[in-house]
Amino acid sequence: MNLGRTAISAAALCLIFGTTAALAGNEWSDCVQMSNQVRAAMQTNAQSPNLDAVKVERRDAADACIKGYYKLGIAHYKRALELLTQV
Repeated sequence: MNLGRTAISAAALCLIFGTTAALAGNEWSDCVQMSNQVRAAMQTNAQSPNLDAVKVERRDAADACIKGYYKLGIAHYKRALELLTQV
């Protein structure tokens, strides 16, 4: 009986950690996607007067995403895109 309980517990843990990893993977991929968008927008708008502020936002976004603060990182990337569209 203990072997059965251990197997069920192990399966439950795998399911929990697998789901968590899958969710984190989506958020990480969102960070990567936003990073690529900002990089492309920076190349397109290389003469933007806000380019220095965009670089700061992009760096802060990357730091947040690396530390696992995906929503914060994505917010920084969105801010960088907003700065690039301002005239």
